[in-house]
Amino acid sequence: MIEYRAARMEDLERLLPLCLAYAAERAALSGQRLAANHAEQVRASMESLLGYPAAFTVVAEEDGQFAGYATATLQEPPPLFDGEPFVFVGDVYVEPRRRRQGIGTALVERLRGWAFLRGVGRLSAVIPARSEAARRLGARLGFAVVEELVYWQEQATEGAGGGTAAG
Repeated sequence: MIEYRAARMEDLERLLPLCLAYAAERAALSGQRLAANHAEQVRASMESLLGYPAAFTVVAEEDGQFAGYATATLQEPPPLFDGEPFVFVGDVYVEPRRRRQGIGTALVERLRGWAFLRGVGRLSAVIPARSEAARRLGARLGFAVVEELVYWQEQATEGAGGGTAAG
């Protein structure tokens, strides 16, 4: 039976393999390469989240093994806007062999409960455009697209003389 609970600093070592797998999946979806020191960056980021009072990390655990995790942080709206605080959902990751069992949904519901206990009724998330599973999960949980981030990257092409030129 899967149990859901708040992650603690002492969970960091067991949590890191999932965090690294999530980073690798995100990189593959976006076509980007992970930095050489990505493992150290992931460790520092998770350590910071676990120690930050306005952040919450929840884990799905079964028989001492983590099947997934999700992170959230309490955010204030940018000074340009008037509005209420919101919770930003940073990561939602479930091991591939454990997907489509309701674990992701349950993790996000725990984040929503954490937000509710803080008097916050809005959650925000960035969902990878190439992840149909993430889009389906968001839609099932009532998330609606309100803005799209669009990136442009200059493509390098072979130029005369064997170098590359911007195309």
